[in-house]
Amino acid sequence: MGNFLGKSKGETEEQEKPALSSPNGKKKRKRSAGTDDDAPGAGVCDDVLLNIFARLPARAAVACMVLSKHHHRLICSPEFRNLHCRLGPPLPCPHIAYVVTAPIKRRPEQEDPVTRFHGFHVPGAGLSDHAPMRTIVGEPYLDMTYVNTCNGIVLLADADFSAPCSCVLWNPAMADAAKEVTVPDPLPELESEYRVLGLGYGRRSKTYKVLLFRKQTHRKKPPHKNLRYSGGGGIRIEYSFVVYTVSNTENQPQLRTVLSDNLDAGISHESLYLDGTIYLLHVEKLFAFDVDDETVTTIDLPGEGARLESGLMEMYGRPCVYMYEGERWLLSLDHRWVQRFVTDNSGVSVAEKMLEAKLPSAMVLDFSNYAICWGYKPTLVSPESIVSVVNQGKERHLDGSAGMLRKLKPISEQDERRGQQATLDTVCFMEFLVSIMQKLPNDYQDVVEMSLTNVEGPFFSAEDRH
Repeated sequence: MGNFLGKSKGETEEQEKPALSSPNGKKKRKRSAGTDDDAPGAGVCDDVLLNIFARLPARAAVACMVLSKHHHRLICSPEFRNLHCRLGPPLPCPHIAYVVTAPIKRRPEQEDPVTRFHGFHVPGAGLSDHAPMRTIVGEPYLDMTYVNTCNGIVLLADADFSAPCSCVLWNPAMADAAKEVTVPDPLPELESEYRVLGLGYGRRSKTYKVLLFRKQTHRKKPPHKNLRYSGGGGIRIEYSFVVYTVSNTENQPQLRTVLSDNLDAGISHESLYLDGTIYLLHVEKLFAFDVDDETVTTIDLPGEGARLESGLMEMYGRPCVYMYEGERWLLSLDHRWVQRFVTDNSGVSVAEKMLEAKLPSAMVLDFSNYAICWGYKPTLVSPESIVSVVNQGKERHLDGSAGMLRKLKPISEQDERRGQQATLDTVCFMEFLVSIMQKLPNDYQDVVEMSLTNVEGPFFSAEDRH
């Protein structure tokens, strides 16, 4: 029979062996299902994937890192970070991005705080991917206050002059993304102190730069009379703008002076970064620092003799100031002031409406414990990617003390809870304010004809209505 079928006994055994080994082959194919080749979107070009992920919110893009090792490498690459900065979706409107702070005392008998709590919030978007919320607390942030934001990086620094000068780069859209940067003083023998004015990004040079306000004290007779004095006895004080490059380059440049004429101490601590320019507000003028060219343009404030009523704000993607008697001015691309919205004598602004409304007594806002982050946009730019190599030694020292920090984690968690409790009123007020903004008409001119805020709503209980 074997000859009739045309198969020998050896041939039959050889054909049965693959059949018996076929289950093992299937198992091998199942094991290879977890490789990068079988990952979701593995057949899609990397350029297409990058363009898709770059249009996702920051938290959604981070969540895509778990798809595979290949996706993780793509999203962590510097090319993707730069692409996400350009193509990432903006925050929903209306929204308010702000940093709220609170000093922390661990015992009631303590007179001075031992640490400071910083909380970042974006009310209006709830817990969606558009609303990153992070907190940092610790002794290094005790004297730190908000300065500005650039490409999703929040800059914290001391509001007073100090030497050496340090600041904190913090990305609230990412976990554990806060790094301290210390600016080296090239001439420590001179009496120089510095104050951080802002962080900016040069699009052509692809570098991050910190703008500083330098104060130099000279104890000798001035060579000419145009220099400014403070006190007598041959002491004169010079103020100047200097720039420091923060980047991973081996040849770290020294501080460079960009402006030293006709400067005084009347520069606001907070600044505004927009499209490669850092804007600084003075009581009489506005300074525009071009990050790439490292040039400073002086712009007079609008209105002849008008009084400034607000800090520097952002509206329609441009710098904005609020002058006396309800005048709001926007700065155009050619550095000209355009009057965007004016309220007459009988009209009031939205903020004035809020102040006139009968809000619950528990919602008393402390205007000194928060700062609006004008121009904020969540990104995946990590402070580690832009911190200079001159700080790597300090970073290694901080990493070596990680064991001690783990032991102090329970204390930090207690401080964080104290900070959240101390800032709860401000957080509730901001959520309430955004809910009012969501009900505003598209034409802001109609706001002046609206009735005062009605306290009917989910934010208030029956006992709060009066």
